[in-house]
Amino acid sequence: MTNQNQKETKTTTFQRATYLLGTIFTGIVSYTTLTGDLQTIIHFAGILNEIGFFMMGSFLTLIFAYLTIAE
Repeated sequence: MTNQNQKETKTTTFQRATYLLGTIFTGIVSYTTLTGDLQTIIHFAGILNEIGFFMMGSFLTLIFAYLTIAE
């Protein structure tokens, strides 16, 4: 028989790991957008599109980082 607390701990650990991987991935995407290295893979139509992409990636990174800590 499994304990209820053990089941919740495994789920919480998996969720935190998922949020941490999301934080790392979106952080890498934001950083490569900021340095301009992503231009070789994704061709943006204009500078405002690139700035918007960076800002949305940065916000997503912050959200994932918050969820990693708060969950």
